[in-house]
Parts: sequence; structure tokens; C-alpha cells
Amino acid sequence: MNRVNRITPISSARSGLGAPGVCAVLFVISTLVNCFGTSQEPVYYALEGTGPVTPRTRTAATLVVTRFEVHAPYDRPELVYRQKGRELRFYPFDLWASKPGRMMAEAATGHLRAAGLFANVSMRSTAGLADYELRGEVVTVEELDVGERDWRAHLAMRFELVSLATGEVVLRHAFDSERPVAVRTVSAVAQALDEILGAELTNLTTLLAEQLARTAQVP
Repeated sequence: MNRVNRITPISSARSGLGAPGVCAVLFVISTLVNCFGTSQEPVYYALEGTGPVTPRTRTAATLVVTRFEVHAPYDRPELVYRQKGRELRFYPFDLWASKPGRMMAEAATGHLRAAGLFANVSMRSTAGLADYELRGEVVTVEELDVGERDWRAHLAMRFELVSLATGEVVLRHAFDSERPVAVRTVSAVAQALDEILGAELTNLTTLLAEQLARTAQVP
């Protein structure tokens, strides 16, 4: 996980306000900018699924990775945190480096390329030239505040591998994982989310290798 902008996260950005409160905060920020010419700088985080990648036996199959779908509460640039069960809020100055759907798809593409399982892995619109299409769905990507001293990274996703020759879904995989953070900061949560993503992409690669072995697509 890379911090694109290495600015220390400001805990006060966790305003705990709903939409009216956000508008008030934005008004205050605008006023401060007009008066003093300064404002709070945002911090950007990128999830790349970092971690060891196990090399796989290369097959003749080719793969296209589509941009992943994202459930509505998380399809936004701000990092989301959850309190009190279903109460979702966001950090106005802690942002993803790109939209979560594209970011996760790029991470999966990079991981699968590094693993060497497929003859070619790409993100492109000409999916008809590939043997398989990997579809993804980001169900949850958030900081989960269980208690004052218990913060966790929470990531849940679903995957489908589709044969483009037949249109059949040949593999489905889903996970819902939480990981506690030792330091209660947004940066630590983003790091833990990245670790979850890396581990789960390794699991996905293993399942893909088993599926390709069953179809005997070996050069």
C-alpha cells in the first residue's frame, strides 16, 4: 500500500457529522481559505495488494480484468468508517488515490501478472480477444470501529471467472475479512486493508490455477 501523498493524517478530520455538518465544515474551510489563503491538505492512499506472490505454472489461457463494481456507500473517493452498527461516515481529507473499483481491479491485474498463471493479463475493452474475464465486486471497504480501542480494517469482495467462449461462470469466490489495527490511525487501517487484499488475491490465484488445471489449458 503506497501513500501517494505522505502527509500525516489529521485525526480532527474525523468530524462525525452528517451531511449538514459536512456542509458546515466545507463552509468553514471556504471561509478560512478566503481569509488566510490556507486549507487542510488531503492525504491519498492506494491499495495494491502488496505481499509475496507465489509463481504459478503458466498456462495458455488469457485473461481480461474488468473494472470492479462497488456497492454504493463505498463508491466514493473518501475513506469510509463505520460506527454503531449501520452508521457510515467518511473522512473528508483521507482519500483513495483512485476510485475503489478501478484501484482494486488494477491490484488484481498486477498480482495475476506477477503470478504468471495466464499467458496474458490485461485491462482493456476488447475482452473478446481473451479466453476468460475476471469480474469483481467490492461489497465493503471500510474502517470498522468496534469500540474506542478496537479499530479494524474490513474488506469484503466477490469474484467471478467467466469463459468468454461460452459466457458461463466457471468460478465464483467471495470473502469477508476483518483485521485489527494496533495503531488507531487511518494510515494503519489502509495498510491493513492492503494486507487483506494481498492475502485474498493469493487465495484467488490458487483457485484460478485449480480451475485452469481442470480445463487442462496447459501449453
